[in-house]
Amino acid sequence: MIRNQQITNSLLDLIGETPLVQLHRITEELPGRYYAKIEAFNPGQSVKDRIALYIIENAEKEGILKAGNTIIETTSGNTGFSLAMIAMLKGYTCKLAISDKSSKDKVDALRAMGAEVYVCAANVAANHSKSYYEVAKRIHRETPNSVYINQYFNELNIEAHYATTGPEIWQQTEGKITHLVAASGTGGTISGVGKYLKSDANTNQTTNSSQSISAFTSDGFTTGTGNPANESASTTLGFMSWNWKANGQGSSNTAGSINTTYTSVNSTADFSISTYTGTGSTATVGHGLSGTPDVVLVKSTNDNTDWRMYHKDIPSANTRAIKLNDVDYWNTDNSWWNNTSPTSTLVTLGSSSTVNQSGNLYVMYCWKSVNGFSKYGSFIGNGNANGSFTYLGFKPKLLIVKNQGASASWVMVDDKRLGYNVKNRELFANNTNVEETNDQIDLLSNGFKMRANSTSINTAGRSYLYLAWGQTLVGSNNKPCTAR
Repeated sequence: MIRNQQITNSLLDLIGETPLVQLHRITEELPGRYYAKIEAFNPGQSVKDRIALYIIENAEKEGILKAGNTIIETTSGNTGFSLAMIAMLKGYTCKLAISDKSSKDKVDALRAMGAEVYVCAANVAANHSKSYYEVAKRIHRETPNSVYINQYFNELNIEAHYATTGPEIWQQTEGKITHLVAASGTGGTISGVGKYLKSDANTNQTTNSSQSISAFTSDGFTTGTGNPANESASTTLGFMSWNWKANGQGSSNTAGSINTTYTSVNSTADFSISTYTGTGSTATVGHGLSGTPDVVLVKSTNDNTDWRMYHKDIPSANTRAIKLNDVDYWNTDNSWWNNTSPTSTLVTLGSSSTVNQSGNLYVMYCWKSVNGFSKYGSFIGNGNANGSFTYLGFKPKLLIVKNQGASASWVMVDDKRLGYNVKNRELFANNTNVEETNDQIDLLSNGFKMRANSTSINTAGRSYLYLAWGQTLVGSNNKPCTAR
């Protein structure tokens, strides 16, 4: 049987999407099912194809690597072969420092791929001038317009597997994987895949109130007694909540072809929560806002599907969606919004299982900008520590930012933790990581300003989505004053 019968434009199109093969004889006395990920099916015959392509393409996107430039790396063989292959296909020069412990066959193979190979002493310390680490660094310094891949210390090594290998395994096992075993060289595979499988958050809703929220009250909520909402294992643990108040249970909205089970609307904040049952075919759902929503977020409550977000500033937004639980940029698929933008009364749904599978239960959140309180838009990064300023017309209490054209986390900052510039610590909507100590965003009286050159918040020329809310002050006319 031919594994891939499609005609591809390049060998690079064959990197990734490798098969899982169930193991039988070697695991016959062990409980459970075991599968092997066959990375030898990559064109360079190893998992290193993934990181080589990911790091090179990231450097191209960032403008660091351009036509005619040189790629330099320290390698024991596999990564070097992947880099040499990709450099040859893309037209770059490739220079590799390799240990003299590597076989002659490996060296010959690298040279056959067009790489310049520097064989270095293996019996010296890593910081010795003749070690292959230091030789690669020296070549980088001496070679104009060169990029040093630096796989051992490059976080993109981990990110490559978070963005590719991890999601593949999750999808191939339909989210049923419980354990991961991987050999560790640079540590990129085990770290990246493990991070993805741990932080992926597309599971259905929990019914265990002891581990979440046990009750909503008129002025707040009550937590359970356990992890993750109220763990007491350490006095150093802190918890953060961001809350949007609707209007109680609400009632059925019958404006669309699907009658919602409940729609609860905060007309002052122009925010609504709806629940509905999917039909499996194109449908509409009423949202209850005063006008067309800027942001729509949908999640199945009884199935393991991704969080799908419509944001008005995504190009061709009615054919695309972005996942709140992932680092991916937007994807294109008419089956989410059926190529139809929301209206002043309705959200249109396609037939995708993530928004409208027959019999599945869904929750839908909708927001519309309110002058002086909330705003949902986009900005262009400038790649500078004196970064781009975005005017909101109010002081943000919560800000969420996402690079919509590259793989990057959803960055969340607020004024309730340290809460002063520039000490606005970042949390991430798409993973379970502790807060970052990289202080990169100023929350100002009338907007926000980026303070770093970062893929997540401020790469030059990149478009970023944002969602921002301030503290509403409601007057006697039931209208919000300017947030402050």
